Amino acid sequence: MFWILPPTKTLKNSVDLHPMRATYSVLISLAAGLLCSSAQAQVALTFAWPDGLHAEVTHTVTRTQFGSAPRPAVTMTTLYDMKASKRANSVLVSFDNMRFNMESLPPSLKDADRQSIEQFAQLVLPPFVISPSGEFLHIDDAAAYRTAVLTQFAQTFSDLPDQRNPRMVLGKLLSEEQLNVMARARWNQPVGSWSDATMEVGEAYDLEFRNSLPILSGQTVTVHSSIQIKDEPPCTRGGQARRCVRIEVQTRPNQQELQSVLLALFKELSPNTKTAIPEMIESLDFEEDLELITESEGLIPHVLKTSKRIVVTARNGKESASITRMEQTTTRYRYRDTPP
Repeated sequence: MFWILPPTKTLKNSVDLHPMRATYSVLISLAAGLLCSSAQAQVALTFAWPDGLHAEVTHTVTRTQFGSAPRPAVTMTTLYDMKASKRANSVLVSFDNMRFNMESLPPSLKDADRQSIEQFAQLVLPPFVISPSGEFLHIDDAAAYRTAVLTQFAQTFSDLPDQRNPRMVLGKLLSEEQLNVMARARWNQPVGSWSDATMEVGEAYDLEFRNSLPILSGQTVTVHSSIQIKDEPPCTRGGQARRCVRIEVQTRPNQQELQSVLLALFKELSPNTKTAIPEMIESLDFEEDLELITESEGLIPHVLKTSKRIVVTARNGKESASITRMEQTTTRYRYRDTPP
């Protein structure tokens, strides 16, 4: 299924966006300037997190697989604290007190050691260093974080035979640059992409641009996005009413380009594989939707929902099989009382 966008306002931008720098706000602001209209109210999104901001975060992810190899839905819930503290020229956003809802883990993991699982989960969210304007700068002490990630993986997979041990692959993929790219993506979804953007409520901005993929140097994919402030739902923080907006995004990469890039990645990671992966995969389709409720003045998120769908059709001999994987996430932020 391809998302059909209304032919209202379309901006096609061929600028090559590097993932370490690109945010939607750059393109949105350009679109708003070129296609401005006084018919609807404009909303300016600005980053301003107060010192001491503290949220209790609940993150739920549900994964389902359909098609030739169906699997039952698996839901996992992670809870953690998110804190912001101001530095001289930046903001440090840290994540700690990571814990799982253990009842939500797959049955095969229920007997796993809680501490080991939670230590592993803690590595998913390193501390972020953010600029005063809301731009992701880097992981705080990325070198130490990379060492911790590789050490934890080595301990987790220590009982596997050497030829199956993923440490070589991880060492190749999880460079400091790649870890920063992944951390930036996590920050950009709820906050960084929207800093300094100005949009009209109810107006769709249809964007087309090329985005670099960090795993394969020099590879880019054409991306189509539709972005809209849907409405302004009521919200509160610290017992006070806040002005919030609901942002919706539909993202569709060029499927043929994405398939070519991923097949090149498979070849790079497994150059000696006996199976010709490129000949097995007939088609690959990916789409992602996002819904964000955030404060327009401050970009303090309240709810973030994402939905990803990938469909892979592969051939084994004369037979063809299709698998659809769905991943839906909901992240809710409950803030403790902090200064305005």
